[in-house]
Amino acid sequence: MENTLKKPAVRQGNFELLRIVAMIMIVTLHYFGYDNLLIERQGSTTYYVSWVLDALCFGAVNLYVLISGYFTSSTKFKLNKILDLWIQIIVLTSGSYIIARLTGIVSPKDTKALYRSFFPVTRNAYWFITAYFVFCAIAPFLVWVVNNITQRQHKTVCLTLVFITSVLPTVFYPHDWLYIKKGYSIIWFITLYFVASYIKKIRQLQKIAVRIFCRVRSIRNGGAWNKIPACPHL
Repeated sequence: MENTLKKPAVRQGNFELLRIVAMIMIVTLHYFGYDNLLIERQGSTTYYVSWVLDALCFGAVNLYVLISGYFTSSTKFKLNKILDLWIQIIVLTSGSYIIARLTGIVSPKDTKALYRSFFPVTRNAYWFITAYFVFCAIAPFLVWVVNNITQRQHKTVCLTLVFITSVLPTVFYPHDWLYIKKGYSIIWFITLYFVASYIKKIRQLQKIAVRIFCRVRSIRNGGAWNKIPACPHL
């Protein structure tokens, strides 16, 4: 009797470690953002070390979105995931507001804080939450586009988006006529998604090429095509 149980998804340790590193980098950026180490003690060792760490961690959000885009490009859309994300966001922001209200941190007259807490996505309470939620909502369309274009077309899309969202804003700085917001926008998230999915597509093609090479090499040594493991470490 065949075993019909599905094997649990195997986590890739390298990506999990990279995700943890990205989270640590994001926490570091927030620490420097709310502390005065980047503006105080100018000329001191602490001042220069702080700026070096801040520069090293500056691409943390990009790294995190690239990882998400890498895996999203091969997953199926599930509406319950969007709903779960929405509920988690509301519970987190509304819960934080209630605690802040009970402890007196937020004034009862501050209606803006109330609206931002119970409608965090539409009120843009946190830029990443809003951008990431919209990104997840349009991900099925992005996946469809990625899966229905050739590798050459995919490369052209990546180069075009990077030119529009990165090169042009740099040339015309500080005029943000495309509303890229220095990368703090859904447009930049879409750019990173196409780059990540392109990297994954190239990696998959490389794996296929290596597997074929391993099989052909084994056949030349007297093996059979369907009995030869295709480089299981890939």
